[in-house]
Amino acid sequence: MLALQSVCSADTAVVSLIEWTELAGEQTEALAALLVNREHPSSVRITPSKGDGGVDILHRDGDGPGQDVVYQVKKFHKTLTDKQKENVRESVDRLFTDPRWADLNVTAWRLVMPWDPTPEQEHWVRDLVHAHRPDIDVVWHGKTFLNGLAAKYPDVVDYYLHGGRERQKKAHLKLVALMGMENMSADAEPAIQLDRIGRAVAALNHDPLYLFDVHTGHGAPHDFRAAPAASSHPNLVMSAVQWVAPDHWVQIDIVARTAVATQLAPISITGSFAAPTESPEAVQQLQDFSRYGAPLDHDDLTFTGALTAPGGFGGPIENARVWLLPVKEPENTSRLRMDARDSAGVLIADLNVRVVERSHAVHGLRSVLADDDSDQLRIEIRADLHAQTTQMSLTFQPVAGQPVSVVAPVVEFVAACCSPNRIRIGNRDAWPQSAVDETSLSRLLDNYPEQRANWAEAAEVMRDLRSIQGRCREVINTLDLTAVTDSNREQWARVGELLDGEEIQVHIGDDRALFAQVARNAASMLTTAESFTLVLPFTVVVGNMNYTLVGNCTRCSRTCRCSSVETWTAIPG
Repeated sequence: MLALQSVCSADTAVVSLIEWTELAGEQTEALAALLVNREHPSSVRITPSKGDGGVDILHRDGDGPGQDVVYQVKKFHKTLTDKQKENVRESVDRLFTDPRWADLNVTAWRLVMPWDPTPEQEHWVRDLVHAHRPDIDVVWHGKTFLNGLAAKYPDVVDYYLHGGRERQKKAHLKLVALMGMENMSADAEPAIQLDRIGRAVAALNHDPLYLFDVHTGHGAPHDFRAAPAASSHPNLVMSAVQWVAPDHWVQIDIVARTAVATQLAPISITGSFAAPTESPEAVQQLQDFSRYGAPLDHDDLTFTGALTAPGGFGGPIENARVWLLPVKEPENTSRLRMDARDSAGVLIADLNVRVVERSHAVHGLRSVLADDDSDQLRIEIRADLHAQTTQMSLTFQPVAGQPVSVVAPVVEFVAACCSPNRIRIGNRDAWPQSAVDETSLSRLLDNYPEQRANWAEAAEVMRDLRSIQGRCREVINTLDLTAVTDSNREQWARVGELLDGEEIQVHIGDDRALFAQVARNAASMLTTAESFTLVLPFTVVVGNMNYTLVGNCTRCSRTCRCSSVETWTAIPG
């Protein structure tokens, strides 16, 4: 295989040093903030509601897990006056007194402004912050720092100050035209076509807010419903697919460079959805979307409206199929734990879960939790803020074939969701201090006595099977719980009792006889004995599988006047 790499030049922006003193105050702060956002893509710009609370840019976990970095951006471009110092002081004070930031663990604070400090001013800022928290790392990012970022990200400066915004619009139009290929000669060499598209994409990627990746292919394009968050682009915000021939397509992936890209150049869509009345499921889904922001993916739903998007990829939309899918939750906010305790406070079940969906709309909020190990259980919580009510629903996937060790905790937890038990939920990484009562889950099965009995029965079965799994070297898979017989439950319960150290006695009447297969030389010893003890392999049948447990069991048989008694015990391995 021969691989060739073509090196071509594209128009690039040459940016001189920024004359910060000539910029308007708002322009200075906007440019400085975006340069910081590009350097730290996951940082976010704070939009003031009742003031910003002393935070212009927030970078959660920017100093390590659970350690937050706060940036205060100022437009000042020369040594600070007393009034400007007071402005900085007020920002610092608000950071540590505003209750909206009570959850932050600020370990680093940065003052960003186009002026390098004197030693006295640098010490003054450090002392100002340390008066509140002496352990915080304080840095003054001045003109030298900002000029360094400007040299590193010339596209940002060009976009804001040197006409780059207009050039980007022209580049957008050029690429959109090329995607249609109307202006390409039918007999143009593939290399010529590739070169033109490559140059258009390179010019387009001078955009300081978004990256544009181009893919081509034939046949069916990527199904975004199967993988809505492309693994190769964690900041993917939009994909546009255009057919250029009956079986050939071009796909543009629009990727946010920073977390603030969608704030500064938002992707917006206006219009209306329609659901046919003869499709009640589509109607219900549309109502759930309107009330709680629930996902839309029904085939009968249509949309008519207009899309505004970067790169000129928007426009009118008529009678289109549309899917609105959930966004994957950040790992550090989705790890939760739930536990169930009885009326005496004794732990009876616990379960690790994660938030897999979260949405809100005009009526209220919606969250979906899933168990961590098996994804068998999904709990959807809907809070109607107008009616002050909470609805909760459970979806339980089929468990047959899943390992007992994975299914048992889920079944046992659901069975515990009833009075008088107490359910708590909280952040897994700050447990148990983060735990709070969840009263809706605590009463989940109270009004459904038949379901409550079924879950309790299933939990007993799974507890016994989990106990058996603890003494078995092979993986025991769960059966279809609806097909478990009374005989199965009785057998597994007895094995569970043996494994818990209990003795099991079985009385056998005169109408039945005991049989034991032994070696020939031991037979004479048993014929006259009133009792005997056998050490046997410990085996149990689950489904159509015979599992051997670690250790043995003893079978002690004793003959009385009216009956025989067998006593079984387990011997640990």
